[in-house]
Amino acid sequence: MRAEILWCIPVGIAVGFLCVPLFNRIPAAWLCDYGETPAPELLKRRVSAVPAGLLLAAVFGILFPLLAAEYGISAVFFLLAAATVPLVLAAVSDIRYQILPDESLPAVLIPALTVYLLGLAGKTQYYGSVASPFLGALFGGGVWLLIGLLGRALYHRDSIGFGDVKLFAAIGFLCGFPGVVSAFLTAILLAGVSFLILILLRRIAPDQYVPMGPYLCAGCLLQIAFAKQIAAFAAWYFSIL
Repeated sequence: MRAEILWCIPVGIAVGFLCVPLFNRIPAAWLCDYGETPAPELLKRRVSAVPAGLLLAAVFGILFPLLAAEYGISAVFFLLAAATVPLVLAAVSDIRYQILPDESLPAVLIPALTVYLLGLAGKTQYYGSVASPFLGALFGGGVWLLIGLLGRALYHRDSIGFGDVKLFAAIGFLCGFPGVVSAFLTAILLAGVSFLILILLRRIAPDQYVPMGPYLCAGCLLQIAFAKQIAAFAAWYFSIL
């Protein structure tokens, strides 16, 4: 492994641990529904170094070297790494409180937009085309909105939150098109396997609500960490059809 990638491991671990005080200092109102008064538990320490800090340190300690291996130590690496922090914190929020803070979206979009502008200036080659991030956002928000509408028509109740729609639109902009398609398929696969296991273990009921935010974020992280490999596999797969 190249030396410049190795240093990303301790940096990622440090960022993971720093996410603990960062999440604990997020304004309580961000973790509530619109107009809702924050519950007392939101005013206390929300996560701790063990186990949350250890898990986050492991996530970023693995993720940052993967990004460095994919993009080199470049502006794209630093910007994508910055975008992953609010994504992971949004996933933690969804797990803990079933809320995807709207305030996390600009923290994802600003680095992605910077990468896009650098591409227009000829400084990067992250996005495949000028329209890629916009098509990604349209696909991401549109497909999740369609799933929500279908779920409501079938079950006569909300099956997903609008926060998922907004989050995946932001993820679509970050991943671009067709990368967002891979992120979507990965998220659905991870969610399906997880739900099946939890149902078989009787940890949840088949009709129980389970936050989708963590799976959407995981699909995004895997896509940006393995973008070239996924694109190569897709090209090979379609070539043999």
